Amino acid sequence: EKLKPASQFVGGKAIEVSQVAAQWALEASIVLGKHAVSRGHDASIFLGKKGGELAVQSWPHLVDAADGARHLAVEASSAAAGSASQVLAASVERLLGCMAPIEELQSSEDYESDEH
Repeated sequence: EKLKPASQFVGGKAIEVSQVAAQWALEASIVLGKHAVSRGHDASIFLGKKGGELAVQSWPHLVDAADGARHLAVEASSAAAGSASQVLAASVERLLGCMAPIEELQSSEDYESDEH
């Protein structure tokens, strides 16, 4: 019977110690969680600033690339216009070449009709 009160005492103390340890663990996890959130916030701000700096630093490169693309597009358009001009000139030349025999034929027919 004397053991019973001692075991109850020890059991009660174990529960108290367990509750204290659980409370301490909860408080420690809250503090660590707040610290992690704070550090995460700081890291987000840092990375956001670095991202902004990188974007500003990349603008000249983007502008150069866009200017190069524009220059290539102008050259391609110019080359296409030159080719189209050559094709049109060749087509007009062929058309005129086809019309010349018709005009000569009409001229000779007019000449023959004038003689008769």
